[in-house]
Amino acid sequence: MFSSWGSSSGMQESWRSLCKAYMESVAEFLRQDLCILRFIETFSESAPQLALMLTIILDKCRLDPVTVLKAIGSTLSIASFLTTYNHSMRTFLPEKEKHHMISLVFYFIWNLVLISSRIAALALFASVLPCFIFAHFICSWLVLFFFAWRSKTNFMDDPRGEWLYRTTVGLIWYFNWFSVAKGMRIRSVLYHAYILIDICILCVIYYTFFHPNLDKDKLKGATITEEQPEDEERSHSVPTRPLKATDNKRMRKLAENFFC
Repeated sequence: MFSSWGSSSGMQESWRSLCKAYMESVAEFLRQDLCILRFIETFSESAPQLALMLTIILDKCRLDPVTVLKAIGSTLSIASFLTTYNHSMRTFLPEKEKHHMISLVFYFIWNLVLISSRIAALALFASVLPCFIFAHFICSWLVLFFFAWRSKTNFMDDPRGEWLYRTTVGLIWYFNWFSVAKGMRIRSVLYHAYILIDICILCVIYYTFFHPNLDKDKLKGATITEEQPEDEERSHSVPTRPLKATDNKRMRKLAENFFC
């Protein structure tokens, strides 16, 4: 009687252990899939929202402290997620599982610089040419989608899913690099060169044609005509006109240095 009860109890304990191990493996599998979905969500929702937020700030020329803190927090969040994603991917490669803290910090700074510079350039361009930013996105996405197709990805189980995946990769590449196949080092260098050139073009267009600018000579000429002679100023104890912003010599000097 006791032996049968003991064997039954042992079978129940073994069954519980087996079920627990199975549930843990399923949870780990789902967690990995969730990480991929989170990656897609970051660059299909969070990054565009951050770019839109910065565009609104630049368009209204109002630095609301709350909005600025939200923008900074979103940028840090995206960079942090990319760092944790890189760390989690190493669990699938035992030979690369060890990751020093210094390398994690360096990778975080690297992602922070790339994301912030890319989104800032897009926001500057969109604040002055909101219609052309859509044309820029479509043209860039077509080029990036072509390279995703040429990379011969093999991620999904069916062809339709694979095409959807390549479409998503093109969207992710619009904001940041994402390795999708083996032997992508050369393409990574080409990608970052392409993004750097694109950022420079967007910033050059903004600062060349749309950034507020004022000729230094005109600024000096406008302020000199409005100034009174020194003797006349001393002879009048009461000002003859209301003070203007250009009467502030220190601020005028800063303006001349800024627009030189």
